[in-house]
Amino acid sequence: MKNILIILMIQLLFTSYTSAQNKTIRKKNEKYVGEWKSYLSDKTTFEYLKLNSDRTGIKAIGKTINGKDTILSENHSFLKITNWQIEKKRLILQTKHDLTYEPNIVYEVKSANKDSIVLLGDYFELGIYPSRLNKNSFNRTVKYINAKALKGDYGLITKTCLYEMELFNFEVIDDNFISAKYIGFNNIIPHLAGCTQDYEFVSNYIDPAYELKLPKGFDFWTLGWGNNSLTISFIDKNDKTSNTSIEINYDFKDEDKNHYLSKIQKGKEIENKTIYNNKELYQFTNWQKKTSGKIFYDNHIYVSYYTFDKDKEEVLKECISSFRYKN
Repeated sequence: MKNILIILMIQLLFTSYTSAQNKTIRKKNEKYVGEWKSYLSDKTTFEYLKLNSDRTGIKAIGKTINGKDTILSENHSFLKITNWQIEKKRLILQTKHDLTYEPNIVYEVKSANKDSIVLLGDYFELGIYPSRLNKNSFNRTVKYINAKALKGDYGLITKTCLYEMELFNFEVIDDNFISAKYIGFNNIIPHLAGCTQDYEFVSNYIDPAYELKLPKGFDFWTLGWGNNSLTISFIDKNDKTSNTSIEINYDFKDEDKNHYLSKIQKGKEIENKTIYNNKELYQFTNWQKKTSGKIFYDNHIYVSYYTFDKDKEEVLKECISSFRYKN
């Protein structure tokens, strides 16, 4: 009987210790439970982390558009958390995803309290599909703010998509050229957000009216976009092969420009620069083996041409050097 009492007392002590230990762990982890957001520089896109008390959750990218938060559940950044735990100042996630490789989902906890969490680890980007080749480029530190404590003016009200607007008025100059006159915007970003939410853009961009000369027949334009970029491409509407094109490139953060010039500086790109119509014209061969040229203008814009027909190059140079803002 005495032995049974001793065993029962040991079991009770062990159970009490385990219960107290679990209670301490639960209390320690309570500060991580909740919805956490970290807005990017556009004040519209945000890193999103939801940690539930049952150890499930979500890690994703979201957008605040027209006064409403949307979690981009169809984007590659969306990870469904099936279990999470804090271990030795690390947040360890178990997730379900559609990626072709297993991402690194262990995050170093730099600091944590009821209002903010600072985590070092991998965060995907909009418009860049993660793979084994680029997985090392996503590592950075993010400061999450508790959504309940987050204050500030965030989000964007969208406007009519650029595709639904007459962006250019075309006028005949002579037998060889037409003029493309752009309407301009006080802020073009709401019109970009009205077309797509799959990319990050700057928060504001004043886009004054401008004009440039185009070859006759190039009064057909298309749009393309990426992170902090917009491209307006002009092609001959009778040319179904797109052998020749002229492009107006919005490089909102000068990332393309800086990358191109740094390649020249490092000797990875040959500098073939000439002065044409009092402007610096960079000539090169693009990835399609097209003869190409570009001129960098103010306001984060460069204008370029691409062609397989070298006989057209002089005309194309004349066109991209004609770009000017209207007074």
